[in-house]
Amino acid sequence: MRRLLLLLLIAVLATETVAIAVHAPRSVATSDSPVLSTNGTVVWWYLATKSYTYPPNHLVYSNTLLFFENADTPPSLKFVELKTGQVFRTVPLNASYSVLDASSDLLIVGGEEGLLALSWSGKVLWRTIWSVKGVEVGNSSLVVWNEAELLFLDRETGSILYTTPFEWGIPLFAVSRGDVLYTVERNTTSDSVAVCAYRLPNLTLITESSPLTEVSLTPVVVRICFLSGDRMVVGIRGFCVAGLDVNTLAIAYEVEEVVDFTVVDDHDADGVKDLCVIMQQGLYLLSGKTGGFLAWVSEESYVWVERVGHDANEDGVEDVCCAFSSEEGEVVGFISVKQESRMIGWMRLKLGLLTITRVNDVNGDRRADLLLSTIYGYVLLLSVTDFHPPLVEIVAPENESVVKSPIVVKAVLWDFESGVASATCFLDGVAHQMSVNESIGGSTAQLCLDAGEGWHTLYIEVEDFAGNRQTTPFFRILVDNTPPMISIVSPPNQTILANTTLDICWTVYDDVSGVNAQQVVVQPLGYEVQLPPSTHNLTLQVPQDGVVTVILTAYDHAGNAGSTTCTVIVDAQPPQVRIEQPMNGSFISETAIEIGWSCEDTGSGISSVVVRVDNRIVYEGNETM
Repeated sequence: MRRLLLLLLIAVLATETVAIAVHAPRSVATSDSPVLSTNGTVVWWYLATKSYTYPPNHLVYSNTLLFFENADTPPSLKFVELKTGQVFRTVPLNASYSVLDASSDLLIVGGEEGLLALSWSGKVLWRTIWSVKGVEVGNSSLVVWNEAELLFLDRETGSILYTTPFEWGIPLFAVSRGDVLYTVERNTTSDSVAVCAYRLPNLTLITESSPLTEVSLTPVVVRICFLSGDRMVVGIRGFCVAGLDVNTLAIAYEVEEVVDFTVVDDHDADGVKDLCVIMQQGLYLLSGKTGGFLAWVSEESYVWVERVGHDANEDGVEDVCCAFSSEEGEVVGFISVKQESRMIGWMRLKLGLLTITRVNDVNGDRRADLLLSTIYGYVLLLSVTDFHPPLVEIVAPENESVVKSPIVVKAVLWDFESGVASATCFLDGVAHQMSVNESIGGSTAQLCLDAGEGWHTLYIEVEDFAGNRQTTPFFRILVDNTPPMISIVSPPNQTILANTTLDICWTVYDDVSGVNAQQVVVQPLGYEVQLPPSTHNLTLQVPQDGVVTVILTAYDHAGNAGSTTCTVIVDAQPPQVRIEQPMNGSFISETAIEIGWSCEDTGSGISSVVVRVDNRIVYEGNETM
């Protein structure tokens, strides 16, 4: 019943409209302010003429807030500077749109009237006329969906490149990670919800999860967060959170009757971020790996929670931002993620809080800020400090490893407070800026560097938007671009063997990274054997006569390969010879004997012929007949 009443209350409040006004920072609430009272710092508020839906159709990207003003004539897309709250661009739209997403070079708005692609300058790039229900814009991908299917679009033209029907139902949420698109889909017939993974760009289904909790009403807030390299969590506001394996989508746990959740630090030190979860009985800290209970934080009936990473009361534990309803209005405050905590710092709003979004440090005072959306507009609350450096882990190359040039450097970056601003790779003390790709579970950085043969030192420095820096340990990398030198000593090339035993002897060396492995292949016999690097001879049995080719290959520790070949003729069968005349046992009256013979050899051929009479050589040559 509580869930139903909350949704009805939101539906009633969403019909209110107020006048447009942008206000400068004030410390005391005034009659037109959505803030009734506060002991925090309010930077600005924006009162908008619009009937808000839940959640409001807005997007925060970098230091810009974008939202629809569908009450305008015509409807418009507003660009608001987060630092000042001022609208610096208004883009008229040809219709009322409902979905919005963006990347560094592309803005996409969509709805029943179709799709509209914009540049950040507000220029219309292309448009479509078919309706969409949702859109997910990645750094190199653009996926939309309607009532029937997923579509992968060309970012330049909007043309459809790939389509696929939904595996489970209509997506409620989608997010891309690398070349995988994860969707949360709801089957409208059975009310069941599942998570599906599709390969980009062709949208081939990789796998799907088992059904989650049945969702009787279409949920309005669905999120996917990545807690570690192999653990993700799916949250359906008002229903459940579920932990899944990133690769198989096997469900590790499911917690029902969850009002809201946020991702926090790894409090139980198991290598997986944990969850702060609002349930009917209060606020709890749960293990992100197992879903198990870690701590009871508060018994207050909160309706919203957002991770901020700030330790306002200096108790050594991060804080989260929570909200709850009171008779005087809705209270937004900070609470430590600690056993039996109480709210520390707060602000009271007019009734109608819709969302809380953590944003980057917009005014450069080393504070991660909060953007609140209400049915009255937007409020920027400045009250969260980020003194924690980012986390960075080099995933390639490995320390003390051997590689070929160019060196491919890859790193995973995390900063859940102000966010990752930049990553710099230092090779032998020379700085190289890395390309950083943002994602929900943590950013990635990659760079290719040319380097000469020999040992090199490498490390990465990461800076967040609050100016905190983190440096990785020094890595030592050996670059080897030269293949091993390998030479067959015996048998010499084109050797003829009179038996089926083949003895091979060779030399091999690599003066950079050393020989790592060797391989011998004998054709056309199909013989193949892997040898350790210390082996320099091998004896093989050849089952039949013929031409045999021996291929020797040596590999160094960087994967470079050097090869050599040797051809051997195996002839273990003697020639075939026959005396044509005189006939065996015949009588001859003449003193001169005419001798005739024939001989052949299908292996190496006839090299010489010797004829003896009574053990006396009467002919020596190479005539075969």
